[in-house]
Amino acid sequence: MNYTLETQGKIVIFTLKHNKLDSALAPELKAELLIICQSDIDTFIMDLSQVETIDSSGLGCLLLASRLLSEHSIPIVLIGLQTNVKLLIDISRIEHLFEYFDTREEALANINNH
Repeated sequence: MNYTLETQGKIVIFTLKHNKLDSALAPELKAELLIICQSDIDTFIMDLSQVETIDSSGLGCLLLASRLLSEHSIPIVLIGLQTNVKLLIDISRIEHLFEYFDTREEALANINNH
């Protein structure tokens, strides 16, 4: 799996570098999320701007991150969602679990203003 992981203080920025978030990638991503999504962070930003398609396994990865962090009230911010990805999140009725921004800069500015 190809991704980058950055930290800015207690903000974690995970950038997935694949055009599909599907059943082929999901098991490895879930394993990484179990390591990354810990209670000692303030915000988890997932940059999905390179993801063109997502399936139910990919949605399961997003739900896992939400489950891991929601019990600690740690927000998950999704940035750069392409239309097809956002549509599937909306159709699945899980859109309320996340915050959304178009760019990393917008997300960081919003987080830093809280």
